[in-house]
Amino acid sequence: MRESKLQNLTDWRERLVGIEFENPVVETDGTPALFTSMQEVWKSFGSTGWSVNVDHYYDVLSGVEKEFSGKTVSLISDNGSLNLEVALPPLSSIAEGENLLSKVRAEILEMLSRNALRLLGLGMQPGPAPMPIEERRVKSFLYKGFDSLGPTSRFTNGVMSVCAAHQAGVSL
Repeated sequence: MRESKLQNLTDWRERLVGIEFENPVVETDGTPALFTSMQEVWKSFGSTGWSVNVDHYYDVLSGVEKEFSGKTVSLISDNGSLNLEVALPPLSSIAEGENLLSKVRAEILEMLSRNALRLLGLGMQPGPAPMPIEERRVKSFLYKGFDSLGPTSRFTNGVMSVCAAHQAGVSL
């Protein structure tokens, strides 16, 4: 994921706002999305002008990026295939973020709909953790250490697969 093109994050010339949204993704029957389902979503984004990222260790798709007015927006399944993260670039205001998010969210909803998936407005998957969790875990070099602990370890990225959060950062 490419964040900002800033080289020195401590040398602010202007105040900026960073916004990240995470929402659970479910199949049309309400069950949490599978890893294989999200692989198809990334392919769909790729067919509409988004740049598809690949995790070369596992040889799987790991998300997409697209330029909006010269600023990069990144979409990934951060810790579980059933969690879609939208990372907006640093922006000049919350209002600018709201406008950009509206455009991005429209494209997200279209791609999920094409793949019989839905985005939840909740911060957590409803109900108990989905089983088997292995079908929903992201395969990523970032989580290779967790993978080595085995599927029954409470420290795998399966632990984080059912939750989502929204974060905002403001430079001071």
